[in-house]
Formats: sequence, structure tokens, C-alpha cells
Amino acid sequence: MCYKKILNIISSSLGDYEIGKEQQADAAVSVNSIITITSTILQDRAEEEPKDGTKFGLFKPAVLKTALKNEKKRAANDALDVIEEHVPHWLKDPVLNGEHAYTSDIIAYTPVKERVVDRIEKYNCKRCKCTGTLHRNRTERIYNTCYQCGGSGSRAVTRYQVSYEMNKHGQQYTALENCHPCSGRGKIFSHSKNIHETYNCPKCDGRGQTQKTFYKTNIFYRTYRVHTHMEITGKAKVPYPLDFLREKATDKTLSLKHMCDISGDCEIIPKVKGKKIQLKTTFTVPLHKHEVTFNEKTVGTVYAVPKTKPIAAAADKPFFDKLLSRKAKTIAKMSPEQMEEAAESDSLLKSLINDVTFGDFAAERQI
Repeated sequence: MCYKKILNIISSSLGDYEIGKEQQADAAVSVNSIITITSTILQDRAEEEPKDGTKFGLFKPAVLKTALKNEKKRAANDALDVIEEHVPHWLKDPVLNGEHAYTSDIIAYTPVKERVVDRIEKYNCKRCKCTGTLHRNRTERIYNTCYQCGGSGSRAVTRYQVSYEMNKHGQQYTALENCHPCSGRGKIFSHSKNIHETYNCPKCDGRGQTQKTFYKTNIFYRTYRVHTHMEITGKAKVPYPLDFLREKATDKTLSLKHMCDISGDCEIIPKVKGKKIQLKTTFTVPLHKHEVTFNEKTVGTVYAVPKTKPIAAAADKPFFDKLLSRKAKTIAKMSPEQMEEAAESDSLLKSLINDVTFGDFAAERQI
């Protein structure tokens, strides 16, 4: 359904509200992006000796430092040429964020020795005779609770303190002392018990076999390359009408690339500042707007973007949102039969039910 038909349905449903004629409302969108180029030495591993590059031993050759210096110098002086060679689309399309990297050929390499596993041989365990278990006997002492102290290890004893002013026994008091039968342990030895145990063989760890690992010396080659990483980061500045419209778009087709395509005057101007390339893009997105009046007073504006399928439309005043929210809430509570019955008397409700995209838009606004 064309957005003009939707406007006419809204106008007839609102009664005293009137929607004016179509007008041009251009909105300029500016994009600022920065491309950063960084170069580092990348180490890698090669099993066979490289055919290219400088072979060295203990000290790194000067050619490695020179190659890195030249690559950084190229990124600083000819940054635009580097971008046009590897990621030319960054200078054509309004890309806000992206990454790209490339690596040079092998510049230098050095042989490295390492100790690796050659083979693993397994043998039968002689200690457990391949059973994985061993047996042993041990003696365990059995104790009973002390009959004198009941297992506490001490007992209370009543004593008297000699005093010449009181009777001949003196003052009475209670003291704790170790139990004599158990010597304060709380238990008394009863008898010994022989126990037969089975446990894992400590030599083979219960597997029944032992193994021996044989090692050998392997030679690989550590290679060095120059790795260049390019990153673009940017931000789009969108004016109020278009930003408001993007928030309420019926789908996600209203992207920066789409706005650049429908503007027709998108142009990217690169500026090199050292290792950074600054991209400035400004384009105009044509907007169609309709003034909404009530009793000959303007109460809002309805915006729409041309060349979008489905049509993306929104309004800058609450009346439009309240209307759609109320209708969406009504639709959510209805069954399919109730929708068909209600659509016969309410033209706006009928359009929202029939137009799935516009109906989803109303439901999203309600949520």
C-alpha cells in the first residue's frame, strides 16, 4: 500500500484533522570516517626451508628492520595508494566500519631446533604381572570406649582445701584430672584385626602396562613477514527528521548505503594526514513531508522517504503515535474473526490489518 493512501485513511479516520499536500524536505547526511594503517613484524612457522628471504642465526638481519621501516614510510606518504590497491571500495561506498589486512612475502627466516616425541613403546608391568592391582595385609588395632570416663578422657574429682578457720576438711571444690585407665585418650585397646587389601599398582597406575617415551630433535623454520593492518572507523551525523524516521522505519532497508543511493549526489573526498586517511562524505536525502492541521493549526508533520519498499513513514508529533498504538492494542486483543468484523466499520483498522508491514510497525510501537 502506498503511503499516500495510508495518509488519506488516517485523515478520514481522524475527523477534524487534515493532511496537507506533499512538499520537499531535504535532509543532508554527513559521514566522517578515519582509516588507520599500522605495520608490524609477523612471525610464522614453516616446516620446510623457505626459498625466498634472508637466512640468519642468532641476530636478526638489518633487511628485516629496513622492510618494516619502508612499509611504515609507504603507509605515511602513500596511504591513499595503499587503500586504492587493497580496499578500493572504501573510497567508493560510505563504509562506516571495517577491517582489512595483508602480509608481505617472507623477508627473513631462521632454523630452530625443538624436542618432539618420536615414539612411545609399551611394556608389561613386572611388578603387578599385567593385572594392574597389588595385595597386602595389615593389622588394625580395635579400641573400646573407656569404662571409667565414658570416652571423655577426664573425670571430676572432689578435693578439699585446708583452712584453719573452718572444719578440719577445709573448703570443698571440684577438679578435672586425666582418666587413669585410658591415660586421657578416652578409649582402651581391645584386640588386633588382620585386614587384606587390594590397591592399584603404583608403577603402571592400574593399567597393567608401562610405557617409555622416546624423543628426537626436529628442525623447523621461524619466518618473518611485514603485516599491515587497515581499519576504518566512522560515524554518520543524521539530522532530526531523518534520524526520527530511521528509528520508526518499517524495515531495516533505510541504511546509510541506501540513503546514499537514493540521494544521487554522494561523493567521498579523502584527505591524508600522516598514517590516517580522513574520509568526508556529504549527501542529501530527499524527504517528502505532509503538514497535519487541526482547526487550521499545524499540529504535526508526516515524513516519508521515496524509493523505499515498503514505504518508510513516521511523524514528529504524538498524535500519530497514539493513533497507531491504540489501533495496535486493539488488533492484539482480537481473534481473526473479530478482525474481519471490525475492519468493515473502521477503514484505518482494515488498512492496518491488511498491510502486514504497516501492522507490524504499529505492533512494534505498542511494544
